[in-house]
Amino acid sequence: MEASLGAPVEKDAFLEILSKRERTVAASSLPGEEERHPEVEGQTERSEEERAPDDDEEKEEECEEEKTGEELEDQRIGFASPSSARQADLRAALKPGGILSTYRSGDELQASLSNQRQVKAMEKVQHDYASKVSLAEDAKSVLHHEEEKLRALKKEAARPGASVDLSRLTYQEGEVGKAWSRLTSAEKQRDLAELALHKSVDAGNRVGQQAMRESVAAAAIAGERQRSEVSRAKRAISKERAEQTAAIERARREEAERLNKTNDARKHQTQGVLRLKATQAEHAQVLEEADKVRESHFQHDAQRLLTLKGSIDKVNRQVRTAHEARQKKQANLKMEQSKRFNELLEAGLNPHEVYRREEMQADKEHQRQELAAKQQLRSEKLLEQMMEEDKRYKKTQEEEKVKRRHAESFQAQKGNKVEEKRVAAYIRKMTIGSVDVLDPTGTAIRIDPSRVTMQRTSAFGLGRARPQEIENAERDLAAAKSRAAKWRPPRGKDDAESLPDFDPPESDGLGGGASEASPDGKLWVPSLTKLEEQYLAAARERQKANMTSVQRCWGREFKGDAFLAKPSVIAFSDFEVGKKYRQVVEVTNVSLTFNQFKLLPLEDRVKEFFDVEFVPPGRVSAGVTRYITIWFSPRLSSDIETTFPILAKTGRIDFPLRCTTKKTVLTITPQDQQATPEIDFGQVLLHESSSRTLYVKNSGALSARYTVHSNEETDDAGFLSCVDWEPSSGDFSAHATTEKTFTFKPKATGSFSATLRLSISNSASGDALFEEEQQLVLRGSCLDLPIFVEKPEYDFRSCIYGHIFRESIVLHNRQLVPMRIQVQKPAPIEGELQLTPTLAFMQGHGEQAIQIKFSPKEGFLDRYPDYRDSQSSEPGAFRIPVRIVGADQVMPIRTVLVGRMTTNSVSFEPLSLLFGRCFVGSS
Repeated sequence: MEASLGAPVEKDAFLEILSKRERTVAASSLPGEEERHPEVEGQTERSEEERAPDDDEEKEEECEEEKTGEELEDQRIGFASPSSARQADLRAALKPGGILSTYRSGDELQASLSNQRQVKAMEKVQHDYASKVSLAEDAKSVLHHEEEKLRALKKEAARPGASVDLSRLTYQEGEVGKAWSRLTSAEKQRDLAELALHKSVDAGNRVGQQAMRESVAAAAIAGERQRSEVSRAKRAISKERAEQTAAIERARREEAERLNKTNDARKHQTQGVLRLKATQAEHAQVLEEADKVRESHFQHDAQRLLTLKGSIDKVNRQVRTAHEARQKKQANLKMEQSKRFNELLEAGLNPHEVYRREEMQADKEHQRQELAAKQQLRSEKLLEQMMEEDKRYKKTQEEEKVKRRHAESFQAQKGNKVEEKRVAAYIRKMTIGSVDVLDPTGTAIRIDPSRVTMQRTSAFGLGRARPQEIENAERDLAAAKSRAAKWRPPRGKDDAESLPDFDPPESDGLGGGASEASPDGKLWVPSLTKLEEQYLAAARERQKANMTSVQRCWGREFKGDAFLAKPSVIAFSDFEVGKKYRQVVEVTNVSLTFNQFKLLPLEDRVKEFFDVEFVPPGRVSAGVTRYITIWFSPRLSSDIETTFPILAKTGRIDFPLRCTTKKTVLTITPQDQQATPEIDFGQVLLHESSSRTLYVKNSGALSARYTVHSNEETDDAGFLSCVDWEPSSGDFSAHATTEKTFTFKPKATGSFSATLRLSISNSASGDALFEEEQQLVLRGSCLDLPIFVEKPEYDFRSCIYGHIFRESIVLHNRQLVPMRIQVQKPAPIEGELQLTPTLAFMQGHGEQAIQIKFSPKEGFLDRYPDYRDSQSSEPGAFRIPVRIVGADQVMPIRTVLVGRMTTNSVSFEPLSLLFGRCFVGSS
């Protein structure tokens, strides 16, 4: 017992150490900026006038504040030690190198954590001991209570004449024994817990001291940090004072500037008011003038309207008068006609026949007048056209005259006569005596060039030349200067320069004179001068003019092809080798007047395949048609692209002649931007299917065989397994469109793509051969059902007949667009089952709740046996299927309503309990 009394004292001391440590740690964890010094707060709240003391007073206040701050720090931390003790604690908390930090190494941190764990273990032992003590006290109180009850029973049994049940006394004695057992066990556990507490007290004291030292060090660091924060706060206050002083000065300057601006604004406002008054006066004057003008316009418009009204009234009167006159005239005419009608009837004539004859004669006269007017108009138009054509013809003649004059002047400058004159002038210039013929009589025996010509000798330039040589040189220099001044090249050419270069043929040593021939088989082709080229072009034009000519009629010149062929393209399409084909071509003269034509030979490479039947018609009038029969006998399986030429009086005409073999010409749709066949299924909902058709049009006359192959390398996540196409091979018939259907039924969500190989071959030869392999791109994506139910099953649990039970079926919409939903099942049951609403529109990415009101009555499952849950063995179980359909969604939304129906009555079974004969004190 003495040990048990001493243990709580040590335990209380340990708890006191722990509470002191917690207070120290809490004080060290407080930030220095949250608890500001009272003096510092007072200084912050001062006004600008109170914060202008002298420098000495400020220093004294700062010293007092520092002292007061240190004292308050000591009081707040909870230490009454002097500053020397605080310095000692601070030195102890310093790290190596004089660093003030709460950082701890790994070993120190592990040791601190170990201490904390020991403290926690000690606290756990204390709590365990306290609980054991409480249990022991409870067991003791229970024992005392049971003993009291036992003593009361014994006293009652000891009374004379008392009848006490022995079983109760025995039972109570047993309860007392059990209480003694529980007390013994509880005290034993309490003693064990107390022993464990005694064992951990020493270790707890050591841990508490270590924690105390750590808290002291943390408090010292916190105090130092607070002092540094206070010093920083003082510096911040000083900076704030300076900023406030600057702000006051800035505010004073801004106030002065504001006053200046206010004075300037008032001044300018006064000036603006004066200007505004002047402007308003001007505007008032302008508005007054505008009103006058507007009034004058109004009067003018009113006068015009009055005049118009008078004119309209006058016109109406005239129209009314004319209408009355016309009605009177028609009435008189009707009277005359009725009178004449009666006269004709009396004369035995048919009035209707007479009237019809007169109407026909009047129509003929009217048509004759119209025809005469049209003829007169045509004559006038024709005269105008002839006058215009005459003007154009005269203008063309004038232009041709100008061209002829230019040609004549050119011939005069470049003709043979001019060239002969130039040669004679050159000879006179270079000969002595300026003669163009050296020996006109031909009697001279010898003529020396040096004696009859003025050629430069070696003496020229040395001062020994003859006067005639100098005169010739000066004359040549003057002529060169005049030519240079006019920027014109020299006209004359030497004979040596005008002659073409010609090399004599080389002998082969055998006396032969053969030489290499030119590409066209000529030995030598002289280079033509410009005049000779013009002569050659003129000769060609004359030859062309002899063959063809320009057609003119009534001053109009015909341009274009004089004959047109029908068909415009002579085509032998889809021919086969070994057969003979016939084509009749209609050739019509579309020129202005008579014309004629003849056939020209076809190209040498194709002329053996064609036979032409044609009788030359001679001159053909305008609008007359002649027929040409062309027989085509193909011998090669190749296409022919040429022309069928004819020569008319107005020029050559080439009619296109085209012969093509049977071919396979395929057009595949749809296609993507790269002209690749593509089947895009788009977005397909899960468990639904989408079909797309590939159209292959064969516009040729030759069918082709095709085969569709799967390309497993490009299959994306089993996409091809979800695509069905039948059949995989077939024929593209000639001149027909083949439709091939592809069906996509997705099994999972996502985007898919794959490629099929489409092999096509027609097994032909020559130009008709067609073999091709194209890539058919398949694309599609699968989306989950847009409308889905939140839960597949809604459980009402137990439903009592005659009571109302409610539930909400929540539907969600995955799409962005609204969708319409409708409840198909179950059908509403009046007074028992209602679903609201049965038709609704769900917004995109929204939800819709369908409220269910279920109030079953007795016999519900008998009336509606389809709602009985056959899967459950419980009586009254029901299972109501709900079917909801959405627009553009093939699969319906399904869920079920389940539960069990019961009544709210309580029944007992059996209705009575019979124990039979029982003895007292027995059970």
